[in-house]
Order: sequence, then structure tokens, then C-alpha cells
Amino acid sequence: MAGFRFRIAQALGKFCIWGMRLLGRKATHAPGVVVTKIDPNYLRHLTLPDKVIVVTGTNGKTTVSNMVKDYLEKMGFSVANNSYGSNTRFGIASALLDNSDRKGRVKTDYVLLEMDERSCLWVLPYIRTDYLLVTNLFSDSYSRNAHPDFIFSLLDRYIQPNTKLLLNAEDPISNRLALDNERVYYSIPLLKGEEEERHSRVQDLVNCPVCQTRLEVDFIRYNHIGRYHCLHCGYQSPEPTYRVVRADLEGQNAILGNGREEASYKLPTSNIVDLYNILSATSILQELGFPLDKIAALSEDISVVRSRFNLTQVGDKALYTTLAKALNPIATSRTMAFLKKEAGRKAVVLANTEYKGPKMTYVENTAWLYDNDFRYLADESIVQVICCGKRSRDYALCLALAGVPQDKVVLCEDHDDIAKKIAYDKVDQVWLLRDTDPDELFDRMHDQIQERMEAAL
Repeated sequence: MAGFRFRIAQALGKFCIWGMRLLGRKATHAPGVVVTKIDPNYLRHLTLPDKVIVVTGTNGKTTVSNMVKDYLEKMGFSVANNSYGSNTRFGIASALLDNSDRKGRVKTDYVLLEMDERSCLWVLPYIRTDYLLVTNLFSDSYSRNAHPDFIFSLLDRYIQPNTKLLLNAEDPISNRLALDNERVYYSIPLLKGEEEERHSRVQDLVNCPVCQTRLEVDFIRYNHIGRYHCLHCGYQSPEPTYRVVRADLEGQNAILGNGREEASYKLPTSNIVDLYNILSATSILQELGFPLDKIAALSEDISVVRSRFNLTQVGDKALYTTLAKALNPIATSRTMAFLKKEAGRKAVVLANTEYKGPKMTYVENTAWLYDNDFRYLADESIVQVICCGKRSRDYALCLALAGVPQDKVVLCEDHDDIAKKIAYDKVDQVWLLRDTDPDELFDRMHDQIQERMEAAL
């Protein structure tokens, strides 16, 4: 019976993909809904290649999975990946359906999947996962996964025994997942000249994950990311297999090592978050058997996906579009910390307002805004802060509470008016902080700003 249901699901799913693409649609979600409705065990019935990698975590999973995909494809391998679709079970099912034949055999060298953490109960028990890379676990959207302990418990329950884990040694939450599983860690030590941040507004862990005694801090990079030890039970942050030996973030290069060899890498940005991303991506590639020097040779051509970070140079001025995920105070705060450190006079456009869907239906709970660390925008290098959308006044209140001078704050409810509000003659850089979607809106805003910057030359 299961075989019959699977064959019907495969045939109708393929037809759905064909029909949607005929209509100009991407077919990255709906075909997965079709096949899983017909055969709830659809993912379990697929025949997968020898290596299956899943990437998850609160922040960075899209960037990391795209980096690994780019590396593998540049080395000549084919990859089944859901980078153009959703990271839920439906997007995963669509990606595998699209890369499989009529018998359900996935015809690629690798399967590389980005997985939403909440989807683990629908994915991990159904797909043989050889490697699971977890970037980090933080507080996230209040409506879905505000408490990292809840997300930890889901992952810990559904990770399968034969899965090898790649974990961030500086995250004492995620690096305790599935303790009986084989695991390796990656790490960035305290870099030369790096300033610690011990007073983040959100710290998801302060007590020992083993005995709940107050942890002793060795250093904190941001929020709870850092290295610790416990005087009561002896817990300490794990030693890594893969690490950054040294790094020059401003120069965008780093030396990565694994205890046996070292290699120089070109970094896609000067953001410490992207150093973690490329370290975790290269760690999984080394686990797959690729030598460090071969991976490093390709690093010049690896970039952060455009929806996550993009730089447009307009004369002597710069227009940055960067992801600051709405409803996620950690991601937004890290973006503001990054832009604060960049040299130059800046206008910051807070366009990552919390709306859902093409009709711009706004989420009513604004509590996440007050968890953001808007103190980064109180810096003298920030000339102008433009608050966007129907939540513009909520943003303005948060900025006032953070000590941002009110004469720098501009309210703009209509997104199409934002480009008119920027004081181009007073800034060297414009930073457009965007959400994950809709792409059409942020692309339009980017183009409108670029046109005005070009007109001002």
C-alpha cells in the first residue's frame, strides 16, 4: 500500500512541478504539500545518495547551506538543495521531488538541506541524516520559537542516533545536543584586538547547562556566544576540531586550521557572524573528506547570498542591503553592531518591520522590538535613522529609550517614500535593513535609493 501511495505521490508531484513552472511559478513549496498529503511517509520512501547533510539553527542556516552548496558545485558535484524554497518539510519534499526520478531515486551526488528548527519532528525521523550542522540556538520569534530551551528539546528528541553533529563550541546551548552522538566542534578564539560584549540585552544562558550553577565567563563575544567553565561541576566549553587560527576582519581574511594543516581564506564580509558561517561551512566540507587547501582555493569565489548581504557602490558612496530578520532581536542587533563598526557617516533604514505575506498584514506583538539593542545606533557615526512602515512609531520609541537623539530619527510609513527621506549629502553610506521577504519590496526600495544616489552625483 505504501508503495502504491508513494508512486501516485511521485507522479502527481512531478505533474504539479511541471504545471506550476509552465505558469511561471518556482514550484518550491506546493509540490511538497501534494506529495506529503498523498503519502505522509513520502520522505522516508525516497532513495538518497551516500551523503546527506542537514543545516539548522536560529541564525545563519541559509547562508551556511548556500555556501556549502556553492563549494560543492564549484568542485563539480551535483547537489539536491532547497535554497530556492522553504526550509520546512514541504520545501524539503519539493526539492527532493524535483531532483528524483519517477521511482524516487534522488539523482545527485549530495543532498544538502536547510531545515527550520521546528520542522525537525517532520524531517529528521524520515530522512537519513549523515551530518547535522547546528549554527546556534537563540531566542527567536515569540510566536514560534521564543525560548531556545524549547527548540533544544525538539532537536534533542528527534536527532537520530547515527547522525554526526557539527556544533559551535562557543554556543553552550546547541553544543549540548544529542550527547550520545558522534560530534565535532568548530570555534573562533578571542581575536587580537577584539572587544568582548558582556552586556547584551538578551542572554539566553547564564547558568551551567549541566548543574545550573552560575557559569564563570572566559569571554563573551555577543549575547551568550562565548567560552565558559563551571567551578561546581567542572563543565567547560568543548575543544574544537576546526578553528580560526587568526583573522583580520577589516582586511577580510583569516587563517583556518584543523590541528594538522592551516590555510588562508578570503572572507565574504568583515562581519564576525560571517566568519562563523564560513568556518562552519568549511568544517562540514572537511568532514566530507575535502582537504583544507582545496576548499581555501575556492574561497575567493564564495559570497553571501544577495538577500543576506549586498553592497552597491555609487560613486564614492555605498549602499548596503543586509538582512536583519524581523521578530528576531539577536539577528537585528548583530546587524546593527556590524554596521556601527564600519567607518563613515551612515543613514540607517529600519525596513525590517514585522509583516507577513503579500498583503502586508502586520504582526501585533511588538515586544521583540524592545529586545533589540538599539544602543548601537546611538553612535555619532549614525547621522540618520529612518523608521519604516506602520510600526515606525514603535521603532522611534525604542530608539528614544536607547538614547538615539530624536533629531536623527525620521518616520516614514510608506515604503515608497523612503528614498526621498534620506539625506544623501550628509552621509557616506546608506544601510537598508531588510527582512527575509518579500524580495520584491526590498528590491524596489534598493533600486529607488540607488537611483537617488546616482542622481545626487
